[in-house]
Amino acid sequence: MMVRKLYHESPYTRIFSGKVVKQFERPDGKWEVVLDQTAFYPTSGGQPCDLGTLGGKAVLDVVESEGEIIHILAGPLPLGEPVEGRIDWERRVDHMQQHCGQHILSQAFLRIMQAETVSFHLSENSVTIDLDCDDLTWDQAREVERLANDVVMGSLPVTIHEFDDLSDLNLPVRKISKVAKNIRVVEIDKFDYSPCGGTHPASTGEIGLIKILKWERQKGNVRVHFACGRRALADYQEKTEIINKLTSRLSVGMEDFVETIDAWDQELKKARKDLFLLTTQLLEYEARNLAAAMEHNVVVAKFQGRPVQELRVLLNQVLKI
Repeated sequence: MMVRKLYHESPYTRIFSGKVVKQFERPDGKWEVVLDQTAFYPTSGGQPCDLGTLGGKAVLDVVESEGEIIHILAGPLPLGEPVEGRIDWERRVDHMQQHCGQHILSQAFLRIMQAETVSFHLSENSVTIDLDCDDLTWDQAREVERLANDVVMGSLPVTIHEFDDLSDLNLPVRKISKVAKNIRVVEIDKFDYSPCGGTHPASTGEIGLIKILKWERQKGNVRVHFACGRRALADYQEKTEIINKLTSRLSVGMEDFVETIDAWDQELKKARKDLFLLTTQLLEYEARNLAAAMEHNVVVAKFQGRPVQELRVLLNQVLKI
């Protein structure tokens, strides 16, 4: 049975009705429920599933298997009866912002650095893409961000194209489709074309903001961490609060913050060097006193709470005398 995928027809569907066509209990006590139509997006293509409720019961997970959309619930629903489904709208919007933002960011990296995206991962706390490049600089990151956010601020339309067969595909897609039938291509108004089955907003303006957070080398690629929309706003709010607290405690403006920290770092390094020299002198003095009290080439001393490394240095000093 081919299920009607309401999340493809309209990703803005929040409440829907679907008939329970089959269900069964799993060994772990949870139930797998299949409807004739659903607005719940299943985990796929790096995007997590939608959550919400079916018939008043919490939807714990949603997966696709052999053309069926399977809803995982804690208990059964009335078989053959229609039930109301409610989508966790905040989660849906978040996923649409992150996923569509990823399309834009991937195309921006391709245009600015000729770096292709080889993988995408979206979770509750992290959004990343892996790029097939050797390195990334802050200057390059800022240029990519600028292009990506120009696309966001342009409120470009996001259009879905559908093709029955791969041979019918006639768009300049950024990546090759992983399926040969029933292909969906997400177009961001002549900027990016990408085969994708995920949920996306109607225009790029709904993404709000795209912000690159950090990156690191990962298995020969560069993994870029970024945030879009509400996640980017939350990150900016948190970091602004931290910066304001630190600059207030240091009694400096934000423009002098890094210079102040650098000066403190140099002072700390000098203080540690001076402390090391003084500690070494004290240990040499202590070692001479211990050696003077030596009986039959044996030194007996008791220490409490002293660092092991310091005691090693003291022992070496005694052995040198």
